[in-house]
Amino acid sequence: MGRIQRKKTESQKLKLKEKQQLRKEKKAEVLADQGPSSKTPPDQKKQKQTKAHYSVKKTDLNNEPAFIDKVKIFFNEVKSETKKVAWPEKKQTIASTGVVIVLVIIISSFLGLVDVGLKGLISLVLQ
Repeated sequence: MGRIQRKKTESQKLKLKEKQQLRKEKKAEVLADQGPSSKTPPDQKKQKQTKAHYSVKKTDLNNEPAFIDKVKIFFNEVKSETKKVAWPEKKQTIASTGVVIVLVIIISSFLGLVDVGLKGLISLVLQ
């Protein structure tokens, strides 16, 4: 059987990109800290440029989306999630509602009787 793959939401995509960027930054820092050695790849200039590129992005504090963009992303995610919901049929909804109403009446009457009984018991003890 094949695995079911769910579509990634926008916030999940953003988090994934941020994680990938952090991995690249750490890798570039480790390569820069090692210095020249026999195990370094021959394309050292390219690595230094990559390190400088990521260090600039690392200091940028305005990297996250604006509040309005976050709200738009949130409502788009809500819309996509409501499409995935398996909504019950009308008959099942009516039956479930009936069960809930009956249980609320039974439990509230039980609690009312307990309240009246305890009130009478307390009044007898106090007299």
